[in-house]
Amino acid sequence: MEEDNAYMSDILAVFKVTSFKLSETETRFKLIINPTQPFSMQTLHKIQEMRDPVGIEIDVNSGVYLECLKKGSSRKRRRIQFESFEGDIPEKYNIPKFKKAMREVLSIQDICEFDIRVDGDVLTISNLESISYPVLKRIEKTGCNIEINMLKSALILSL
Repeated sequence: MEEDNAYMSDILAVFKVTSFKLSETETRFKLIINPTQPFSMQTLHKIQEMRDPVGIEIDVNSGVYLECLKKGSSRKRRRIQFESFEGDIPEKYNIPKFKKAMREVLSIQDICEFDIRVDGDVLTISNLESISYPVLKRIEKTGCNIEINMLKSALILSL
């Protein structure tokens, strides 16, 4: 459908990418893109506001996965519940400035070990598994600015 192609083109333009992988079903299409420029939460918010909410998963090592409904399609609203990590934060991840944000990262179910580097008010997280838009929004609500840098395979949080 022409409207869906325009929608997909708009998404690609926001991320400033021209190459992508696409799979389609009757009601939705899925894009996998690899942005070469860093992008922020504002980029993801813009995508969400363009049309129906989009399923967004980011794997800093392999790409941004976007699941979009085709025009005229609908689905039940997914109710995703997350509980902030309540236990003791492992010493490796216990950075006082970023404690609230780290609790949100550690809330990801079955998360594997990841690497962190702190430089002043900047926390760089690398080797992180896939992280969804709702988790990123929760991290943002802790007061962090978020940048995703696919070339460095990193999620960068700053205060």
